[in-house]
Amino acid sequence: MTVPLDATVLPPTGEVPTTAKPAVEPLHAVTPLIYSQRLSTATGHHIWLKLDCDQPSGSFKIRGVGKICQSAIARYGSATHIVTSSGGNAGLAAAHAASSAGVASTIYVPASTEAEVVAKLRSLGAHVVVGGDSWDQADAAARKLVDETQGAVYVHPFVGEELVAGHSGLVDEVYDQLHAQGAGELDAIVCSVGGGGLLRGIMQGATRHACAKPALVAVQNFGVNSFNRSLDEHRAAGETALPEDVVTLPAIESKCTSMGTKRCSLETVHDAIRYEGDVTTLTVTDDLSASACWQFSATSAELEVDGRTRLVELSCASALTPVFHTWILDALIARTPNLARKHAAGSKLNLVFEVCGGSKVNADLLASYKSSAGTMDHRDRIRINGQDIPPSS
Repeated sequence: MTVPLDATVLPPTGEVPTTAKPAVEPLHAVTPLIYSQRLSTATGHHIWLKLDCDQPSGSFKIRGVGKICQSAIARYGSATHIVTSSGGNAGLAAAHAASSAGVASTIYVPASTEAEVVAKLRSLGAHVVVGGDSWDQADAAARKLVDETQGAVYVHPFVGEELVAGHSGLVDEVYDQLHAQGAGELDAIVCSVGGGGLLRGIMQGATRHACAKPALVAVQNFGVNSFNRSLDEHRAAGETALPEDVVTLPAIESKCTSMGTKRCSLETVHDAIRYEGDVTTLTVTDDLSASACWQFSATSAELEVDGRTRLVELSCASALTPVFHTWILDALIARTPNLARKHAAGSKLNLVFEVCGGSKVNADLLASYKSSAGTMDHRDRIRINGQDIPPSS
């Protein structure tokens, strides 16, 4: 399906002098890192929640997307027109950045994008073009428009050095916050993965810090797991050379549409292979994510998080499945060498869970997750490092 282009007209900018004041303050917030006594007691480890759901655009995306947009605005001034493709969070970050600076934005979204998300984008002043059956098609249309329009600035939602550098600041904050609280050594960061921009930023940030690199856990869902499959299959092949391509999914077959690219970033796979610490892949079912999503919303006010009730979307909740289903965390630790060794020596682990936020959540969805999954006391299928672990294990 071809996304229509005729409704969007962007003014040429070129590199012209401007009287607009460049944005110099970061658009993202330094978000809280909260110690959860409740989850720590439940898991037997030290559980920290990095609350990027508190970002002004609602998700971590503003870190990298905001950095790109600020660079473009500093270059082109008030004539800047931001163009991106997104099923939600990256588009909201771009629209927020553009709105904050008073410049134009156009966001291409696939036809599957929720009406509520489209409305949020438009409320920020973005021009929204809806079409295509996947993010990949919407992205192709966005790129075509930028190619044909002088001065339009394309913002990729999960690829690019400046974007990754923006995301990497998350790790600087984590180290500063752990140090300020006297927490000791960071053992692992757990995050959801879509195209791979956030994970690559975390790897970049972790590399700047301690000699003993923390373990990283990359969480995806079955049906939208291009990164996990790409890394798992490379390892299974036993090849020493970096792969030249990634796994292309035939379709998006998960409700976690914010992870919804058929192809992850090849650079992220390469960086994961080269990372000096452990990188563990975890693939979970949508039901497990739904349960974690509802449980987080139902208990967030009780998790020592300043008394506020916070909501996160399904894709974000995938990273939280190990703390709401502790058998998953046990299986992860056992299959992550450095964590297994430290745990076997009797140490509690310092584990940071990136609560990346998200826009695709509301009361009706949460009620449906409660009804369909609830606390999910029974186990479900998971996959760790390419090995399927049946519910009976």
